[in-house]
This record gives sequence, C-alpha cells and structure tokens, in this order.
Amino acid sequence: MPWEETDEFIRSGHQDPDKFDADSLRTVTISEENGIKAVTGCPKGEWSGSSCNVGVQAQSFLFMKEKGWTMEKAKEWFEKHKEGVILPLKLHLFAEAIRFDGKKVSGVAIHPKKLWHPEEGESHLFLKEELKKSAQTLGGKPFGIDHLRLLPKPNFVERAWYDEQENGVAFEGTVDNEIAQKIKEGAFKGLSIELNWFKDGVIMEKVGGAIAPRNFDFTSVHFMSRFPPADKETFVKLWEGITLPIVPAPFDVQIDQLRQMFEERIRYLEGQISALTRSDPWTQASAPAIIIFKEAETKIIGEIAQLKNTVEQLKALKEAYVTEKLARDTAVAEKERSLTTKEGEFNVALKKLAEKLNASGPTESEAIVGMRRKVVEAEAKAADFEKQMRQGVDEWKGKYLALHKAIMESIPPPHVWKCWTFGPKQLIAEQMRILGIGPNDRW
Repeated sequence: MPWEETDEFIRSGHQDPDKFDADSLRTVTISEENGIKAVTGCPKGEWSGSSCNVGVQAQSFLFMKEKGWTMEKAKEWFEKHKEGVILPLKLHLFAEAIRFDGKKVSGVAIHPKKLWHPEEGESHLFLKEELKKSAQTLGGKPFGIDHLRLLPKPNFVERAWYDEQENGVAFEGTVDNEIAQKIKEGAFKGLSIELNWFKDGVIMEKVGGAIAPRNFDFTSVHFMSRFPPADKETFVKLWEGITLPIVPAPFDVQIDQLRQMFEERIRYLEGQISALTRSDPWTQASAPAIIIFKEAETKIIGEIAQLKNTVEQLKALKEAYVTEKLARDTAVAEKERSLTTKEGEFNVALKKLAEKLNASGPTESEAIVGMRRKVVEAEAKAADFEKQMRQGVDEWKGKYLALHKAIMESIPPPHVWKCWTFGPKQLIAEQMRILGIGPNDRW
C-alpha cells in the first residue's frame, strides 16, 4: 500500500485494510511525546466480538507532522524498526507505552483449590475439570464489590477462559474510571467469584471434608476491598497500554531495573527475618519447631547475602559503564569541535587564495595540498578513535551480556518455578520481563 500525507499526518500503508475485521480497527498512541500512533486490527475471521484469537496487528502507522515528522523521517523510522516490530506487529498488553480508549482489565478470578469460607464454617473445593467446563460462563457477567452489590455497566466481564499457564479461570473485561482508579491505587485485596447454586443439574459433592460443586455457572466476579479473598492468588490488572519492542532500554536502565527488583526482594526477605525473630511463639515453641525456624532463618539470610552481593555488582557495573560512556561522549564532542575548527580554517585559507589570485576558484598550490593532507590525517585519526570507541562499547556490552547470561542461567526451568506460590512466581516473571527472556528462549 502507498504512503499518504494529509494536513496532520504522514501515514504508512503497509497492509491492506480490507484484510482486517472492520469492527476490530482501533487507533492507539505509541508515543505521545514523539507523535506516533498506530491503526491496529484483527485479521478477518479471527475477531470474536471483543478479542482477537491470533493477536492484534498493525495496519499502518501515523506520524504527526506537528511533531516535526516528514515523509523522509517517517520512512527512515519505518525501515529501521520493521524487522523487529512492524511486519506483522504483535501487540502484548499490560505495559506503559500506549494508552487505549476505555478502561480494560484482565486477571485470574479463581484457581483449583480448597477455600475456607468462615461465614459458612466450611470449605469449598473447586476441581480443575469443573472450572474448565464453567470458565466461559463468566463471560458477559457483571463485576461487583465485596459480594454486597453488583456494579452497573460498563463494569462487566467480556470473555473468560481457563488459562493453563496461570492454572485458573482468566478473564478480560471493562471497568469505569472510578474502579480503574481504585485498581491503580491497590484498593482491592483480590477477587472472589459467585456461582449459580440453584441451576438445574448442579451437584454438591463431599470430597475430603469439603463441598465440591459440579455443573455450575459463574454469575459475577467481585473486587474485595473490605474482606480478604478466599483465593489469595487472584488478581486484576489494568490495560494501561501496549509494549512494542522498538528499541531496547539502555544498559544502565536495564541494570537499574534489575537492581530495583533485587532490592525489593531483599526488603521482603528482611521483613520475613524480622517477623521470625520477634514472634512470641519463639518462647513457647517446641524444640523441633525452633529448629525449623532457625533453618528457615539461615536460608533467608543466605539468600539476602547473595542478593546484596548481586546488587553491589550491578552498582559497580553501572558506575563503570556511565563513567566510560561519559568519557567517550566527551572525547567525541572534542574531536568534532576540532574538525569543525580545522574545516573553517581551511575554507578561510581557500577564500584568501582565491582573492589573491583574482580567479573564479582556488588553484592547487602546495599550501592547499598541505592543508588537504592535514584534513585527511585528521579524518583518519577521527575514524581510528571511532573504532576504539566501538571496541570499548563492545567490551562493556560483553560484560553486560555475561551478567545477563549468569542471571538467566540462575532461573530454574518453568516446571520448577510454576509450582511456587504467587510471590516467587511474580519475581521470576518480572525478572524474565526485564531481561527480555521469552518462555522458550532457554528451556
């Protein structure tokens, strides 16, 4: 498709809009600061009314002319990023770069487990096979608050399914601005589902001392603010944007992200140590219990020491990288100033010679030849210095990649960490996100 230019935009047209479902087409902002937008859509036959079965793709990009975009600059950006981003563009949700119109949410409403309900004085056992059968019935159902009231539209679940990776009933939906703000502020402790206990065919089975419902339908999902959820691993996220892997973060930014993640883990573990050492049960616990507490404390202290050592290494690596980068940037700027000065002196000398000879242009005298030789020598030195800088960058890049590899190899295989509880799983997932590791990159 040809490129187009209007009064406001320069538009790329690399995919035929007829290939997309008309109801799925949306305009999203990639970078408000740089003035880049994208027209996205779902290929025909893959749009289910609220979601795309194969992932949303980019039909074209819009470059705002008021931000300084020209046809030449836009095409240069397009060529630079098309291999990693554009053909086709797969959009991954839950990031910060692009904002959608509306408040979309996603999360996991319940997992297959036994849940204690103190208000009833008994436990409910939700079996995996029953959750799989009933997951889709959550689609189209409303959100509520604390099992006390249902929220009006637009607060509802658009679609739901059983997610094997999350091992639970996952959903996507829409909320109003008030609920979205509360989600951002962390006002909700988790989620809780409601069932249609009176549906024909519902069976209450006693399994291991708990009630296991079968053949049920979901009727709503509730945000829990006043009461703790029975399933404490449920969560909801706001779709604040889309991540485009356009340009990787600078080394120092990636290092800071890793350092902050490790420091957060250290603070959590130190809190665990504090809770262990100040608990009253220490004075009343039996000898075996005290041994278990001591073993746990020793393991946590060991992990804290390793994490602190990693944090110090990251700090030293960043400091050395920033120092080297500043030195390189300063040297490059100085060389550029020197070359500019010499070029100016050369042009002045040519002008004076032309005036003396009263000619339309300068002649090749020995002085001019000498000046040209000096310019060539200066350019050669600049090229050599640039080569040295590239070697320096490669050296620091190698150090970073070595650290990246070491941290990547420290992550256990998915079949190990997916069995962990929600907190450690989130840590591993966040670590993999920062490092840019995909699920199949290593295992």
